[in-house]
Amino acid sequence: MTNLHAGGRIEVSVVVCTRNRAAILPRALETLAAQVTGRAFEIVLVDNASEDETRDVIAEWCQRDARFRGVAEPQLGLSRAKNAGVANARGEILLFTDDDVLVEPEWVEAHVSLLAGRRDLVISGGTVMPIPSDLSPWPDWLGEGTLVDLPMLDHGPPPRPLARWEQVWGANMAIPRDVFARVGAWNEDLGRKGDERGTWEDLDFAERVRRAGGEVWCCPAAVIRHRIPAERLRPRPILRAAFRRGLDDYVKGAWARGETYPPAPPLARRIWAFITLVAHLARWAALALTFRFVRRRAVFDAARGAAWSAGKRMVELTMRRSAADPSDANQSLFDDGSAGARAITWLCFLVRRVALRSAPSA
Repeated sequence: MTNLHAGGRIEVSVVVCTRNRAAILPRALETLAAQVTGRAFEIVLVDNASEDETRDVIAEWCQRDARFRGVAEPQLGLSRAKNAGVANARGEILLFTDDDVLVEPEWVEAHVSLLAGRRDLVISGGTVMPIPSDLSPWPDWLGEGTLVDLPMLDHGPPPRPLARWEQVWGANMAIPRDVFARVGAWNEDLGRKGDERGTWEDLDFAERVRRAGGEVWCCPAAVIRHRIPAERLRPRPILRAAFRRGLDDYVKGAWARGETYPPAPPLARRIWAFITLVAHLARWAALALTFRFVRRRAVFDAARGAAWSAGKRMVELTMRRSAADPSDANQSLFDDGSAGARAITWLCFLVRRVALRSAPSA
């Protein structure tokens, strides 16, 4: 067992908020207990009004390992549970993760090493890789490239400050204690509440750090593996996510170039973009139908690529531009105002529906 104290103080507190996950919580805790680090750390387990055997699991781990401490937060809300963890934590740096993840052995050390010696208002977010919820192998038709269309966060090496449009996720964040004194607690109006999905308390916190003059860093070496529900590992949700990724990638590219919205391209380019959009949509629908009968990885990867391309082309044609002339600010990329953009959007989502229904449901 790792010594809890170093010179009478705890350096790191890991906060894990949990609710009704008694069946899978022990596996997550095993990976936390197996951290390879010389840091003195504790694990604060916050039970957010669980109705299963979660309380017993927490009590067992607290008895087994002195680094584990249990906290009860009876009022529903992930952000409320996180704040209860912060209030009870004794570490100088607080790491946050979830009950449905497996953390890599160097996770604690990676986060703390990145934050050490940096300016006083810096937080970090690590890499989130998907794994099947039952920890079984991936389906044969799902290749490594498909992971990008599952809930995954990978900014890649090296560590660096993230731009405003780059995210960190609450399941893998490190926050020095004094940051909370500067920007406040987790926003309890945001985040999951029981079975309600909620909104993004992690993105809100990162944005508040930036507004206060701080930085949000990526920590590629701090890797966790997040369980993906079985219903997400089906062709239709993955293809839907690929289409959405195409939209997001185009927007992020525009923001990276400093464009609130990209300027309208010349008419010839718009016509060509429309032609290629129709081609990508038709290819997506055809490949999705083919995959229903030919369950091969190459076919599915091609369908994902067509879905991504269709999403990217759609937003290129329908995003409204930010013009210097205020009277022109709402003009779409088509000369006929917003009618063309609406027609393109309607066409895309109609074909999207057809393509998704053409793919197998499981």
